[in-house]
Amino acid sequence: MMLVLEIQSLNKAFGSGHLEVQVLKDVSFTISSGELVALMGPSGSGKTTLLLCISLILEPTAGTIVLDGKAIYQNGWAGVDVRLLRREKIGFIFQAHNLIPFLTAKENVLFPLDLMGCTGT
Repeated sequence: MMLVLEIQSLNKAFGSGHLEVQVLKDVSFTISSGELVALMGPSGSGKTTLLLCISLILEPTAGTIVLDGKAIYQNGWAGVDVRLLRREKIGFIFQAHNLIPFLTAKENVLFPLDLMGCTGT
């Protein structure tokens, strides 16, 4: 099986100095193609923060993210187009709906496909 996602020593802190809160500390794991993974933990344990970092929405403080064999974060964005990667490689469903209010449900679904040059009906 091919590795799809590799997380190495991922850290995320909010604030600085005596107000700094370490939300993620040295998180490491791999996910292979076809593998089913559940992220579980109590409220406030960092699940959402981890997913936001993996989905390139939130920048980690330190560590490495490798997606499809390519390092996309190595203590900083690794010279990648984050918007393009998010659009082409990452699917993310938010808890709160983030639809474009003036588009229909169908138009909201088709919008990312339109950005990639695909046509839909």
